[in-house]
Amino acid sequence: MRMTMILMFWLLAATSIKAQELKGKVTGQPDNNPLIGASIHIVQTKQTLITDQTGNFVTPIAKGNYTLEISYVGFVGQTLNINVPLTKPLELTLWPQTTQLQEVAVVSNGYQLLNKERNVGSFATLNNSVLNEQVGTNILNRLEFIANGVTADRSTSAGTGGLMVRGLSTMRGVKSPLIVLDNFPYEGDPNNINPNDVESITILKDAVAASIWGAKAGNGVIVITTKRARYKAPLKVDFNSNVTLGAEIDLSDYPQMATADFIEVERMLYGKGFYTSQINAVAKTAVSPVVELLMKRTAGTITENELNEAIAKLATKDVRDDFSNYFYQHPLNQQYALSLSAGQANYNWNLAAGYDHNTNQLAAGYQKLNLRFNNTFRPLKNLEINAGLVYTKSSTKSGKPGYGDVTSKSGTLYPYASFADEDGNALPIIKDYRMSYLATAGNGKLLDWKYYPLTDYQNNNTTGDLQDIIINLNANYKLLNTLRLGIQYQHQQQKTSSEQLATIDSYMARDMINRFTQINATTGAVTYRVPKGGVLSLGNADQNASNLRTQLNYDEQFNEHQLTGIVGAELRDNVNESNSDRLYGYDPATLAYSSVDQATPYPTFITGGSS
Repeated sequence: MRMTMILMFWLLAATSIKAQELKGKVTGQPDNNPLIGASIHIVQTKQTLITDQTGNFVTPIAKGNYTLEISYVGFVGQTLNINVPLTKPLELTLWPQTTQLQEVAVVSNGYQLLNKERNVGSFATLNNSVLNEQVGTNILNRLEFIANGVTADRSTSAGTGGLMVRGLSTMRGVKSPLIVLDNFPYEGDPNNINPNDVESITILKDAVAASIWGAKAGNGVIVITTKRARYKAPLKVDFNSNVTLGAEIDLSDYPQMATADFIEVERMLYGKGFYTSQINAVAKTAVSPVVELLMKRTAGTITENELNEAIAKLATKDVRDDFSNYFYQHPLNQQYALSLSAGQANYNWNLAAGYDHNTNQLAAGYQKLNLRFNNTFRPLKNLEINAGLVYTKSSTKSGKPGYGDVTSKSGTLYPYASFADEDGNALPIIKDYRMSYLATAGNGKLLDWKYYPLTDYQNNNTTGDLQDIIINLNANYKLLNTLRLGIQYQHQQQKTSSEQLATIDSYMARDMINRFTQINATTGAVTYRVPKGGVLSLGNADQNASNLRTQLNYDEQFNEHQLTGIVGAELRDNVNESNSDRLYGYDPATLAYSSVDQATPYPTFITGGSS
């Protein structure tokens, strides 16, 4: 009886000290949709939770009283006092910040201008002054922080920079919103649009967008209207400059298993035979340094003390330190914009130029030049003609590898990897093949087959160039006071090119050359099926889109009533062409390269299998 009472007391005590759960869901009004990426900060524990794709959050927490601070971009924050344990999951609701959106008397849906109070459906409008509260290089990055219902998805490839209107679509296919620029769908890279040239933006969020633009508006529509000059206006000059120095990323915020725990798991798995298939693989599949040490101990080439000393040294390493020390830096963004405009009684014009020069936290470069000219004139009282030209040129350059970019054969990098020794000299890490095998492969007749992340990015560079031209021609004729005829034409041409040069010192080139190298067992003669030299990969893409629209607009006021209607026709043509090429044995100094027989399969050096 006494033993039973003691056991019951122990169970009650264990239950009373068990950690509780803090869980709940954050939604946004007025449509009660889940808010993805909302922040819940626990003041007492200084812990911050982020909601998942369904707006939910959960974390273990001890009993007690807590203060929660709930926040989400574009919504009014909320502070809540709670007592744990909870009787039921929290249901948290945030309301939009109405002060962030400026009142715009007239808004555009891409086909017509309507008074705001006559627009049906869910939409948001922003003007240039609101956009200028942010200093992002492109228009989409600025929208993320100032527009209600617009978020950036950082975890999935949602397209258009991961921008989403009213959450992530669950349908297969394109998940990005439709971009409409000056009344026509924009087929180019949204990064080309100069945010300093934008006059206003209308975001169409619900089914009304699909009724206007069809199925391609299923993920919402972002209607962008660029600036125009005014009639009878004096010369106006605007100059805007932004220079932003960002904070360096703190990789300690990224969750990673402790190195000592990771090694313990490896030792446990090795003891259970988990790595046996990799160890016995003919392809000499890569295994981690700890597994190689365990293999040496099993073979008797090192003692137990030597094994433990080597593992203890590795347990002190954290690869995030090397990433921070050698790869990451403070990002620097520079943006300059100049605009001139003027107008007379029957003529106005606008000229704008923009230049961006950015270097991100991994030293990747981005430069962009925007030029835009627009003029409007009235040759007749009821006729207005507008012509515009937009030119964009941008270039990109690859930088250093970031956390998660350096991988091994298994896809993940062991946390005790080191990129440099105490003197700063590059160290190799496990990539595709076992380090013990590479030490003797080819008896010195192969190229160095090791992978050095610290210097490899210097020998493997990717650059990209883009040129985009948009021509707009519009004519509007006032037939009657209530009837207008409009003809609009737009042509867009975008050319992109990319170049990746992996020199002979890069791992990519050395691995490709070694894999197909043949060494005569009798004479020792070496035959390179892939020529010694660099590998140059080239890509080009051309896009030509033309739009022609004829539209009749009717608008008449009847006392307190108003009747509005449009009828028209539209022709659209969009042609995309692309090609790619790869040159082997490339020498950037002489521009020479060698031919490769790609029709004949050759045996690989390690397995002898054809590829």
